[in-house]
Amino acid sequence: MSRSKLPKAAITPGEPAAIYCRISHTKDEDQTGVDRQERICREIAERLQLRIESTHVYVDNNRSAWQRNRKRPGWEAMLKAMGDGEIRHVIVYHPDRLMRQPKDLEELLAVADDKRVLLHGEANRRDLSDPDDRFILRMRSRTHAAPRTTHRAASKTP
Repeated sequence: MSRSKLPKAAITPGEPAAIYCRISHTKDEDQTGVDRQERICREIAERLQLRIESTHVYVDNNRSAWQRNRKRPGWEAMLKAMGDGEIRHVIVYHPDRLMRQPKDLEELLAVADDKRVLLHGEANRRDLSDPDDRFILRMRSRTHAAPRTTHRAASKTP
């Protein structure tokens, strides 16, 4: 049984895009610096012929995405720009730079619903309006959140 899917969103040269870069102060497996992340994202934008305004480069340096109460000014500004229709694409080095908590992903998807925002990364392209791509991103965010939850629960066990 096949389920109906929206057609994949097309990329139109010159469309507005945003770059989001984040590095945590914690010991993530991937500590690719924000300068290198931005350079890689700019290469992706150039390859896709997307337009990056300087005001649409969002950086959260030394901002953990694990901590639920941590403020990420770049993240918040990017979500606002998406909601205001200023950007049609979000380019990240890797989706885990965007979110580690399932609630972050759900917030991103809620904003992307009406805007058909595409997510681009070095290794993938995710259409945030596509149910299959959403499923993959949801599984990734839950997988990333699970070890911390397990670790936290284990540390409270006598």
